[in-house]
Amino acid sequence: MQGGTEPAGVAPAASAGRSAPDADAGPPRTAAKQDVLVSFRRVEKTYDGRTNVVQSLDLDILRGEFLTLLGPSGSGKTTTLMMLAGFEVPTAGEILLDGRSLASVPPHKRSMGMVFQNYALFPHMTVAENLAYPLRRRGMPKAEVQAALQRAVAMVKLTGLEQRYPAQLSGGQQQRVAVARALIFQPALVLMDEPLGALDKNLREQMQLELKHLHAQLGATIVYVTHDQSGALTMSNRIAVFHDGVIQQLASPEEIYERPLNSFVANFIGENNALPGRIEATASATCRVRLDSGEIIEALRINPGADGRTLVSIRPERLRLAADAPSGVNRLHATVQETIYFGDHLRLHAEVGGTPVMLKLPLVQAADLTPGAAVTLAVDPAHCRALDPGV
Repeated sequence: MQGGTEPAGVAPAASAGRSAPDADAGPPRTAAKQDVLVSFRRVEKTYDGRTNVVQSLDLDILRGEFLTLLGPSGSGKTTTLMMLAGFEVPTAGEILLDGRSLASVPPHKRSMGMVFQNYALFPHMTVAENLAYPLRRRGMPKAEVQAALQRAVAMVKLTGLEQRYPAQLSGGQQQRVAVARALIFQPALVLMDEPLGALDKNLREQMQLELKHLHAQLGATIVYVTHDQSGALTMSNRIAVFHDGVIQQLASPEEIYERPLNSFVANFIGENNALPGRIEATASATCRVRLDSGEIIEALRINPGADGRTLVSIRPERLRLAADAPSGVNRLHATVQETIYFGDHLRLHAEVGGTPVMLKLPLVQAADLTPGAAVTLAVDPAHCRALDPGV
């Protein structure tokens, strides 16, 4: 089975991941009991008895939500999924499904649908036989199997291909069969481990939208593991960003992208400009930062270091060219390095006092952006977040 576990040897989490949430942090980890389908309570996992791959995990998964566990390799996301599936046993803590402990429940009795990157279809069975297999294992009458089979192939747009074998299908069609097989017996919970990782970009994006629509149609609870940030932003109701075995932030896609709580989340999700500096003054939720370039900007005070060192996070689309920006807007003096044509927009790479920055600009602003040219950048303080200085 591909993608079974994360490697051991993860270092303890940085303090940035344990910081107290700010005023615009995401939803709390604990939800109303009637909404919770799965609960992780102080769950830990170690393979060598010394280093925890998953550290003291408290997580509630809400009934009917699409939750993505997102993070780099070795962050603990796949281990978390495998413990929920029953293929890994927690070293400590407890996992509850509908309020009942899963500790003594073997994987085949957890009634969870599962989809993996390698599809795991039976090569000697047709599409129809692959889909009927989990129903027949549950003793469903033949007439009900046929009705469920017809609904399933229609749901994933495979009507007419029921008698084909997996080898006669494209990669996208095989993945549709795998998804349909996981959903056909209407499980309360569906687990997906990098299910689209083997598909090309266009097909992967198409399948992301199809999964999103299927989730909305069926209302099943889906737990999805990936390191693909764009896919997570596209499909999820909530995203749990893992790093060093700890959830760094748990929130909606918009919250994760627009309001990251620490430098790891800001840099891992999407594209980000990180400007180093030191806080010189604070006022309730804001602060004045002197950048290492010498310039001073206003920012939201989110999670700076104890010594005042910070990385100011600014998304590329929030920066703009503005020689005469209005008062109250931060100005940065930059030097153009290069411009890159992206079809629907232009990417401007520049430097602010030796620190690289990137802007996404409309094509109409391409004039006079020659390498070495001096430009003034503007950004609203509300889009500048003073985060931890990182490592």
